[in-house]
Amino acid sequence: MDDDFLATIAGLARRHISADVVSSLELDTDLAAAGLGSLELVDFLLDVEAAFGIQFPDRMVGTSTFRSLGTICDAVRAVRKEANPHDE
Repeated sequence: MDDDFLATIAGLARRHISADVVSSLELDTDLAAAGLGSLELVDFLLDVEAAFGIQFPDRMVGTSTFRSLGTICDAVRAVRKEANPHDE
């Protein structure tokens, strides 16, 4: 996984999760268990969309997509691939 890509998403997550949990975030950390509530989730989703110039389709907006940094990375890659299927 591209470290810069993950770092961007992790940086965005850190805006919405309490400071005492931030240092323990890993690729598969459950973000809800780490303190990402529903209101923070919406703000986080909007930040991710803005940072990557994408819009998540309705089918991807939910807790399964935003379960962890890894699932978010996968979702962003999928949306970008759908928008630009010839890019690798």
